[in-house]
Amino acid sequence: QNTAVSKHRFTFQICVSNQDSKLSTMATWASTPQQVSNSRFESADNPPWAHDNDGPEIISEGFETQSQTEESLTQPLGQNKSSKPAAAGPAFGQKVALYLSHVLAIVALGMVSALVNDQGMGGGGLSWEEGQSKKVFNWHPLMMVLAFILMTLASLAFRNPFSCSDRWKKKMYHGLMWVLAATCMMVGMIAVVKSHNDAVSGYIANLYSLHSWIGIAVLSLYSIQFVGGVTFFGFQIGTGSLRARMLSLHQFLGPVIYFAMVMTILLGLQEKEGFIGCSYTVTEADLRPYQHFNEIPYVCRLSHGLGIVIFTMALTTAYALYNFPEDE
Repeated sequence: QNTAVSKHRFTFQICVSNQDSKLSTMATWASTPQQVSNSRFESADNPPWAHDNDGPEIISEGFETQSQTEESLTQPLGQNKSSKPAAAGPAFGQKVALYLSHVLAIVALGMVSALVNDQGMGGGGLSWEEGQSKKVFNWHPLMMVLAFILMTLASLAFRNPFSCSDRWKKKMYHGLMWVLAATCMMVGMIAVVKSHNDAVSGYIANLYSLHSWIGIAVLSLYSIQFVGGVTFFGFQIGTGSLRARMLSLHQFLGPVIYFAMVMTILLGLQEKEGFIGCSYTVTEADLRPYQHFNEIPYVCRLSHGLGIVIFTMALTTAYALYNFPEDE
């Protein structure tokens, strides 16, 4: 039983050893809940690489377990936690949102593939040859949308009911998706720089648009988040108290980067549509624009649709990961 004395908490913890089945007890005196949590991080019997074993879980009443703390790392869109224990699984609506995010990811991949192969996109298709800068550029939207899809899959890794039950494998999958997303981003950046500096096709200015400025900021934040995640939560480098402080920053940057990525993609689509020319000719007040829908170039309508799918996928992912307070 926990007894509060002058903002201190005395926690009596009991665990059963897997090896000799003997009952052992451990009493921990901590001035803050974090100190109790840190004792497990820094225990000589619990090295960093042993967090995900199948041994006994030491639980302190009123505190998060280690697995619950790590669970929060996989919720980049998570909000304030409820004071009550987390539910066994997401609510029905959140399950629907989770499935819908995966479906929209497939739809987005199909739409961006169709977009870069449209004649309106520099003749359509992909290339890495000098003198075909427009086709080289097409790698940029393809890779950036694919990176966003992989970010979504990484965010939903721990909520996916079809994934394996082994937590360590889930963490490996989560990390792998982020590595692949980072790789796609790098290919996309190289493609746009190469296409803008093609001596045969003609040179194009770099970093002149808001899309490019926001994009550089997102890539910088992504790099910081990636390195920090691998360092503090992948290799478990640093003390428990340091990792606890970094956790708050990690949880803050997650949703910022995710939604900034959405904003950057939408800005990029809008910029490209400006080059293509998506308007139609009118000779009088355009009070019924829906009547001219078919006059909008097909490539522009496809681009509009991709933007809407990306925006909707962000909403469903945010809903699937939101920590709703439990009903009374």
